[in-house]
Amino acid sequence: MFGFKDLLILIAASIGFCAPAIANHQTFGFGDTQWTVPEGVSSIVIVASGGNGGGGGACGPYSGGDGGLGLANRKTVAVASGAVVSISVFAGGDGGDGATYGGGGGGPGGGVRVRMNGETIASALGGGGGGGAPNGVGGNAGQGGDGGSSTWACHGGGGGGGSAGSVKISW
Repeated sequence: MFGFKDLLILIAASIGFCAPAIANHQTFGFGDTQWTVPEGVSSIVIVASGGNGGGGGACGPYSGGDGGLGLANRKTVAVASGAVVSISVFAGGDGGDGATYGGGGGGPGGGVRVRMNGETIASALGGGGGGGAPNGVGGNAGQGGDGGSSTWACHGGGGGGGSAGSVKISW
């Protein structure tokens, strides 16, 4: 007997039902890497993401500032099969040491750079580090935050280190 399941299979086959295509991708973390464009690939999508900045150190009852978010850049690039893409993903910076009168500033997030044929084709800066408590100022993208300062002893903690960036290439 012809059942409901058979009917669904017949309908799916008659309208050309197929699963969606799955793109290939590769993600790169800290370090320098050479990646070769696979055979038959004519364009790639690069997502370059800078690392987040570390938080500033606390001091007494005061919390350090949050680290800034890393910047992100998405770009489609025409390529030739066999082309070599150079990927540099930098580590985040170390946070500053705490002191008797203030918390250490947070370290900056690591940036990324993607190059092909000697030219930068994508890049992103890491986030700034958070300022140390109680009066430190956070850093701009790619910079650590300032340490805090106070006129009273607060035994400040060290600032957090920034995280490394990442690069994802899809084709």
